[in-house]
Amino acid sequence: MLQRLLTFKLRLIVVAVALVLALVFGLLVVVGAFLGADPEDSSSESEQCSAVPPPGAPGPVPEAPKEIRKQQVQNAKLIDEAAQDLGLSGTASRLAIITAHGESTLMNLGYGDDTKGVKNPDGSATTSLGLFQQQTSMGWGTREQVLNPKYAATSFFRGPGHKDNGGLLNIEGWETRGDISQVIHEVQGNKDPNHYTKSIQPADDVIDEAGIDVNRGMDLSKFPKAHGEDHEHGNAEEDNEYFPLRNCLTEDNKNTPEVINPELLGSGEWGNPLPASSVTSKFGYRGCFIGVVCNEGVKFHKGLDLDSGTPGAPVYAPTDMTVTKVVGPGGYWSEYYGTHIFARMVDSPGYVFEFHHLVHGSAVVKDGQVIPKGTKIGTEGSTGNSTGPHLHFQINDPSAPDKKPSPQLSVDPAPILKGAGISDIAW
Repeated sequence: MLQRLLTFKLRLIVVAVALVLALVFGLLVVVGAFLGADPEDSSSESEQCSAVPPPGAPGPVPEAPKEIRKQQVQNAKLIDEAAQDLGLSGTASRLAIITAHGESTLMNLGYGDDTKGVKNPDGSATTSLGLFQQQTSMGWGTREQVLNPKYAATSFFRGPGHKDNGGLLNIEGWETRGDISQVIHEVQGNKDPNHYTKSIQPADDVIDEAGIDVNRGMDLSKFPKAHGEDHEHGNAEEDNEYFPLRNCLTEDNKNTPEVINPELLGSGEWGNPLPASSVTSKFGYRGCFIGVVCNEGVKFHKGLDLDSGTPGAPVYAPTDMTVTKVVGPGGYWSEYYGTHIFARMVDSPGYVFEFHHLVHGSAVVKDGQVIPKGTKIGTEGSTGNSTGPHLHFQINDPSAPDKKPSPQLSVDPAPILKGAGISDIAW
């Protein structure tokens, strides 16, 4: 009798152990299915599931969906922080988070699809890592960099090496286009342009849980510093003869000359970009107007606001210049500048010009076009962050890039226009 009882208890123990093993294996299958992993694959992922890495750190896959969501939320917040550091809008954060979800389910993976035998079009093995599965072999950074969530997110926004080439900010109309997956595809180069569509809703769920404000606008005050253009007084070339005009001036602009020496303006002729106009806002510190989005970047005015008082007044080239970029609705920084045009002076010293708030669709020049002084380029308007029709005319130091905003390299246009003999402006 005793022997039978012991045998029965032993059978119960065996059955209990079998049930526990079955439950553990079943949990691993569920987690593997959640992450898209193969439950029969005993390599890398399953061998590394012994610990949960700290927020944002690459490493082993968490053991349960609760920990997965926790890391997804933390990584989404890090991506949003990178966007805010650049002064970018909530839309930029959302697109980046959707991208990361489509690439790695918002997990900072220390491996890529090379483990599945995926190769690049040229036959080379992929080297994808991290939230965005950026390839170290294609200039996105070192292993440490692409596994750093904020560095990787900044690369997504600004392109490989953070050189403002090949990132989201270079995609025309990225903020307003409705074809989200296609916009992301133009950065990531996925073989399926619609790959990211299925990640929109789950990414939005993470965004809601993380409390990220996708309606946040751009912050102009952060843009120059974040994009490597932090030229504080004394940091630029002290021997640059145009340096005293830069906006590193005191609040009363006492360092600005009243009239610049005409000899510094080259041999070309100059004209008024908006004839018979009045100055409604000068270069330098000012108050904030009712109806505009105001921040430190807006308080320090980077150019001259000219008002013709005539609806539909034409805007002209102030001197011989090369049109370098025309930006229309939905383009880069159009939320603030409206339709705007960049150009570079043909003659020495080669100032860079910006013309903001033009009427949408009014630009009559094209990128790369060389035009003489007095050529019409567009129409005075009130697009972007504006309270009424006017032309924001900005002149940037010759060292400034000529295809994107350079507020920290702006100079006071008044002494230049006065030195050029422009007389039909009511100062």
